[in-house]
Amino acid sequence: AKPVTEAGKPVAPIGRGRKARWVALAFVPSSLMLSLTTYLSSEVASTPLLWVFPLTLYLLTFTLVFARRRLIAHSFLLRIFPIGVIALTLLLTMRATNPFFLLALVHLGMFFVAAMVCHGEIANDRPDAEHLTEYYLWMSIGGVLGGIFNALVAPLVFNSIAEYPLVLVAACFLIVKTVSGEENRFRRWLDFVLPLGLAGLTFALIYAVPRLRGVTPQLAHALIFAPPVLACFFLSERRLRFAVGVACIFLASFFYAGETGKVLFSDRSFYGVHRVTLDPEGKYYLLIHGTTVHGMQSVEREENPIPLSYYHPRGPAGEFFYRMRNRLDGPVAAIGMGVGALAAYGKEGQDWTFYEIDPVVVELAKSSDFFDYYAKSRANLEVVLGDGRLSLGAETDGKFQLIIVDAFSSDVIPIHLLTREALALYVQKLRSDGVILFHISNRHFDLKPILADLSLDAGLVCFHRDGTYVAPTAEAEGKDPS
Repeated sequence: AKPVTEAGKPVAPIGRGRKARWVALAFVPSSLMLSLTTYLSSEVASTPLLWVFPLTLYLLTFTLVFARRRLIAHSFLLRIFPIGVIALTLLLTMRATNPFFLLALVHLGMFFVAAMVCHGEIANDRPDAEHLTEYYLWMSIGGVLGGIFNALVAPLVFNSIAEYPLVLVAACFLIVKTVSGEENRFRRWLDFVLPLGLAGLTFALIYAVPRLRGVTPQLAHALIFAPPVLACFFLSERRLRFAVGVACIFLASFFYAGETGKVLFSDRSFYGVHRVTLDPEGKYYLLIHGTTVHGMQSVEREENPIPLSYYHPRGPAGEFFYRMRNRLDGPVAAIGMGVGALAAYGKEGQDWTFYEIDPVVVELAKSSDFFDYYAKSRANLEVVLGDGRLSLGAETDGKFQLIIVDAFSSDVIPIHLLTREALALYVQKLRSDGVILFHISNRHFDLKPILADLSLDAGLVCFHRDGTYVAPTAEAEGKDPS
């Protein structure tokens, strides 16, 4: 028997198109929440509990749109959505990472608007009571599919966090309303021609701007992407035209190498995106995680490669090993591997153990395709794959003369390696004459007072070496601030 209403009338079935729209409108906020979390934690700053903020906003939007009285008008959110898309597109194409808190507010604010509009569209399309069970089922399916796409599909298909701009484009296609007007072939033709023109403009600027004299990398990003992104706003009166325009700009932006140079290798793991690039001058290979350079080596192969970047012989790390050259002969533990540059300071017969959580990093450091510090080290090297703190905990107490904490997620040291309990573990695994060496170079946080307080609490002596000033001659030799 067919379902009937309380009045005894047959219930009209819901069309497939309407169901598909419910799924899509639920899919986009779910995927966007996970994409934003991944992007902020790997490309901007790896901050504990950062995932709480997108999740809170995601759940809050359900409460607000299904409330009896809405606090924010749906029509207002529809009007400001294209403005938010333009702002976010500009930040993503310019690869902005500072200031962190302002960037996080923009990303979170845009996510809130997009989720409010998507969930608001679903709420506005709520069916009669007889179909509510089916309605909530399709909505739930959309949310689940968003999670599956980000957690399982995206890491296998993309070698960058491409799902973030991709879902943003999908949101534009679903949310932006086409201003009423006469539909004709010419208008539909312009829906594709104008976005392609924006892509052509972006490619032209990518070619021309870096060749201008006196243009800094930051200014180059602005000059390349600001004009086409701002021009894209004038396409927002038509849904398809705006969505395709945003997509074309994102596609063109992937072809801009920027100050880090041409991408030679890119891979993605659970812990983020790793790229090996050749710097614009063709002198160095760079390993980049997120937006941070994690090591570099000269293109010219040397018998005894010189550590560069943060590990330069005239930098803090090089000075440490020079001063300890006659005292340091015992086993060394290094949490974090990077390109393996520190292995170049290893001595003949000395035992070094690298603890690295990311298999992609281990593969790059050991393959010798771009970096051969590991292969040419004089020390006896071993790599333990897994969380550094847990792996170190399994070692014999008092084993190491030196423990190096050099683990980063993009630009931030994982916080669980900087706690009181972590320091107690390091001391437990250290010899009585041992030293713990922390690498705290950072764009977002000042970790010096934290380590000073930890060392005071543990009864240790703490020294800080600031190598943030780099002379132009040293910079030309591959030395970076550290």
